[in-house]
Amino acid sequence: MTLREFCKNNVEVKFLKIAFLILALSILFSLSIYLKKVKLNLEGNISKIELVRQKINQSYEIKKQVEKISFPERKNPELAVAHFLDNLKSKYPEIKFELSEQKKENRELVFSYNLRGDGTFERYLGVVNLLYQENYPVVFIHATSIRKKENILNYEIKGDIRLISDE
Repeated sequence: MTLREFCKNNVEVKFLKIAFLILALSILFSLSIYLKKVKLNLEGNISKIELVRQKINQSYEIKKQVEKISFPERKNPELAVAHFLDNLKSKYPEIKFELSEQKKENRELVFSYNLRGDGTFERYLGVVNLLYQENYPVVFIHATSIRKKENILNYEIKGDIRLISDE
């Protein structure tokens, strides 16, 4: 082997070693950049998850507060009756509504009522429909009477309003 062949082989080996070293370094450098991006993305996702967790906890707290104030009629049944009467009077201002004193039966408060009004048959049906559609307080109709005078219908409805009492 001559000196020239020896140098040529030695240069080729060193060149191959340098090439593999550069290749390994570029792979490690690319991998470090990729892992850094993955780390930043994971940190962003973790912060978003934490934000969602906080929002969920806040919504649970808000729900608890709304539940405390949304059913005041369970604490005060008279308030539910007053709300019902306001709703009835706002839709049908021509009616006269008389409410008796409250009676307590088991865990229920019972109010007897007498409702009188003048109007058309459609108006009468609207009042009856409103009474039947009321979810709370529960409204019962026991008797109804209708008298017609010329074009005006006089109607009277008697029944009970029942509410749940916690006492």
